Amino acid sequence: MREQSRKVRDKMSLVRSSDEGSRSVVEIAPGITISPDVRFGHPVLKGTRVPVEKVVARIAAGMSPHEVAEEYGLELEEVYCALRYAVQLLSEELVVATG
Repeated sequence: MREQSRKVRDKMSLVRSSDEGSRSVVEIAPGITISPDVRFGHPVLKGTRVPVEKVVARIAAGMSPHEVAEEYGLELEEVYCALRYAVQLLSEELVVATG
C-alpha cells in the first residue's frame, strides 16, 4: 500500500495549476482519475464524480456489475475499471502474518 501511495503522490506532484486556478486531472490507472478538485482527490471513474470505493462497495454488498452500472449511470466497462483498479491495489499490498 505504501508503494501505491507513493505512486499516487508522485503523480499528484505532476498536477500543475492552470491559468484559471483549477488543477489538472491525472489518470492513475486505465479509466481511473484523481484531481484535488473532485471528491477530495479520491480515485473516481474517468469523466465522472463516481468514486471507485462506492462502485466496489456496492458489488461487495451483493449488487451485480450491471445493477451498479444502472444505479450510477455508468457503462459496464467503467464498473470493471473500478474492479481492476481495486485488484491492482490489493495485489500490491503486502500483508504479513505474525505468530
